[in-house]
Amino acid sequence: MRRLLTLASIGALVLASGALLSTASAADLPGNITLEGCGTKQPPVDFDHAKHAEGTKCAECHHTQPDLTATSGEAATCLSCHKDPTDEALDCSQISPTKNPYHINCMGCHKDAVKKDAALKGKAPTKCKECHVKK
Repeated sequence: MRRLLTLASIGALVLASGALLSTASAADLPGNITLEGCGTKQPPVDFDHAKHAEGTKCAECHHTQPDLTATSGEAATCLSCHKDPTDEALDCSQISPTKNPYHINCMGCHKDAVKKDAALKGKAPTKCKECHVKK
């Protein structure tokens, strides 16, 4: 339960991070990456890492590395903790938007972004098939 609260707190920090400047330049970061390995019911998610890093500090998502920058070292992947974790509440194979760490973090941030800027509607996906696109 404590870890779930920690994850929820991190999600809240991500929501508040919209005004923060990135500590990394887009040139130093991976571009598009594929988020996979958590479940088999939905297609993997194509994720524009460099675009998401603009205006967001690395530690907002890489929360186990509070001092991480694009030039400070290798980033831990989400799967390093959220795939088969010791605490079931942090298991990324959960489908529920209230239990899956990706869903909590990503969808929460997207919903907050749309509330702040209606022009982001459709650009900040919040529905399953908007991120999990069948190819």
